[in-house]
Amino acid sequence: MSLEDLKAKKVKELSSEKLSDDKISEYLKGFEYWGLDEHNRLITNFEMDNFKQALDLVNKIGELAEENEHHPDLTIYEYNNVLVTFYTHDVEGLTEKDFAMAAKIEDLFTDAK
Repeated sequence: MSLEDLKAKKVKELSSEKLSDDKISEYLKGFEYWGLDEHNRLITNFEMDNFKQALDLVNKIGELAEENEHHPDLTIYEYNNVLVTFYTHDVEGLTEKDFAMAAKIEDLFTDAK
């Protein structure tokens, strides 16, 4: 399944199985803003123009996460940066759900710019 296919589906319908390293690498190629941190979590930082834009983005991400029942870790720091991290603790790794949500969030950020 491609990243575009993941993004088009309802997150609840996607697999909760841990992805292979090869599949993770394949999905990462489709992103402009996301990567892996030292703990193999899917992570990005969105720099906004001001605090209000950062807070608006966090609220939009929160609404999206609630709708899809899949939640990232969110941090606002230095007043205008939003750090977003995905990791599925149940499988101790990344799933299709993590990448689908990341793709949807990347669209939110692109629309907010």
